[in-house]
Amino acid sequence: MLARLVIVTIAIAFLVVGTKLFLFPPKIAGAVSSQAGLDIQQMHKEKQKIPDQNWSDMSLVFDRNN
Repeated sequence: MLARLVIVTIAIAFLVVGTKLFLFPPKIAGAVSSQAGLDIQQMHKEKQKIPDQNWSDMSLVFDRNN
């Protein structure tokens, strides 16, 4: 009896997923134009110009003495 319940449950899940894919097909992503891309060499050059940001994140440190 349990085996029948498992088989019916899996069959219903497949039917639901199949129906969903039939009624709501996945959308095809549009291609990215070449002008939208970034020049990798330019990114590496600009990376060297950016100063380092050094700061201490103490938001998760708790003092148990207080």
